[in-house]
Amino acid sequence: IPSIEEQVSNESSMMNFQFFCIETSCIAFFTLELILRGLSCPRTKAFFKNIMNWVDFISILPYYIGLIFPRGIAHIFVVLRVLRVVRVLRLARHSDGIKIIFISLSTSMSELLFLIFFWSLAIILFGSLIHYSEGSINSDFDSIPRSAWWVVVTMSSVGYGDCVPKTALGKVIGSLCIMSCMLVLALPMTVIISKVTRTYHTYIQKTNRREMRRQYKNQPVIPAGNGLSSSISKA
Repeated sequence: IPSIEEQVSNESSMMNFQFFCIETSCIAFFTLELILRGLSCPRTKAFFKNIMNWVDFISILPYYIGLIFPRGIAHIFVVLRVLRVVRVLRLARHSDGIKIIFISLSTSMSELLFLIFFWSLAIILFGSLIHYSEGSINSDFDSIPRSAWWVVVTMSSVGYGDCVPKTALGKVIGSLCIMSCMLVLALPMTVIISKVTRTYHTYIQKTNRREMRRQYKNQPVIPAGNGLSSSISKA
């Protein structure tokens, strides 16, 4: 048994060393990339004003903090590496679908706020009702936050089944919660879907017009009167 434990510990230490080497090479590449982009940028103020550059800096910062400070302090900053995922949003430049989604969300902000407001109201209302009707009998609803979790799962039509009302009154409240979910989601979603469709058609029309203008500009220009001058010369 001791030999097996030693083998497992050696394998884990070897794996940790391999991951450390991979992480070090990646951090070195990203650090070099950030430095070169900063040195080659013609406008230094614009470089520092770009949020994505700060995201890159914050994402590589925990590695160097881990090398300098003790391990306990470094673990606090490891979460900041997740911010590097924000760089995926740069793909919106090359994807028409992502652009259409962002434009549709910006134009449908009032409907989204309407949806969030009524959803929050339903969560507070049905969470309180199910807590006071089932809290003394059912341990799944012993607090309003846990009851609110059940309302979120029910209204989103996920239905995990981890919290279930047992009394008749609780089942009636659950049925009302399900029916109100249909109204809360259906009313603003139709408006949002229509705006998405309208935005899609408008974006496609603008893209086609831009492409037609580009093709028109690239066409060779034929001087006027060429045919008339050639016929006169032949005559």
